[in-house]
Amino acid sequence: MLVILFLSGNNFRKTWEILSKTQPKFGVNLLVRTPAEIEQRLAWNDLFVREIIEKGKVIYESADSLIYRKACEQIGLSFGLTR
Repeated sequence: MLVILFLSGNNFRKTWEILSKTQPKFGVNLLVRTPAEIEQRLAWNDLFVREIIEKGKVIYESADSLIYRKACEQIGLSFGLTR
């Protein structure tokens, strides 16, 4: 699962915080990244991140992410994400 959010702290700490609050009953591979980190990965043509962005499913999307999505679409990145 990829979580994209604005954070000022440590990605690992935020990952631990999310997992400790949700306490999933099954294995979860959780990646917490900032929008800037995702932009950098896409600029590097990271195929793993690109596939997640283009083919993944949105579980929750805040109003802030809609702004981010529109900005990415303006630079030509298409989103295949479905809800």
